Amino acid sequence: MKVTSYIAKFLKEKEIDTIFELQGGMITRIIDEIHQQGGIKIVSMHHEQAAAMAADAYGRITNKPGIALATSGPGATNLLTGIGNCYFDSVPAIFITGQVNLNEQKGDRSTRQLGFQETDIVSMAKPITKEAYAIKTAKEIPSVFEEAYQIAISGRPGPVLIDIPMNIQNEKIEISDLKVTDSISEKDLTTQQHFFQNYLNA
Repeated sequence: MKVTSYIAKFLKEKEIDTIFELQGGMITRIIDEIHQQGGIKIVSMHHEQAAAMAADAYGRITNKPGIALATSGPGATNLLTGIGNCYFDSVPAIFITGQVNLNEQKGDRSTRQLGFQETDIVSMAKPITKEAYAIKTAKEIPSVFEEAYQIAISGRPGPVLIDIPMNIQNEKIEISDLKVTDSISEKDLTTQQHFFQNYLNA
């Protein structure tokens, strides 16, 4: 199963019926897969900040995480005001940002950027999120999404951010990729495996 397919199915499994986005190159594959699978209304905004604010409103009304997507660089940074709003008002939300391919990331180089619109959105978002993830391998996706969802709705609710490089979005994950992380319980893993198996058999 492709990463993009897993993300779309995960959101439907969590009964998310609407997402908010502003299209961009690094997030296109995820939005397209959500559209192809159907069952989730995709609301295209005129600005990423508006998408973040709409996700904030969705979270307040439904008590389910609001979902907003944006591309890399300025697209991702435009979400920050809405992310901050969710953080300070304890609103559950998941923000998904596209990132440049792993081989285009500057790493420890002193250059300003290597890939087009490469921006370390995770470092920027950390102070105003409950958790922010920089995905480095496709294997992380199932556990990170389940963990992010639980973090967003548990305790004092709030926003989380998941930054996914474009090349990883097109990779495949297998049922064996599901692993227990330090903050995911065995019960969460069983739920995760049940969800994943249902769609492998669909």
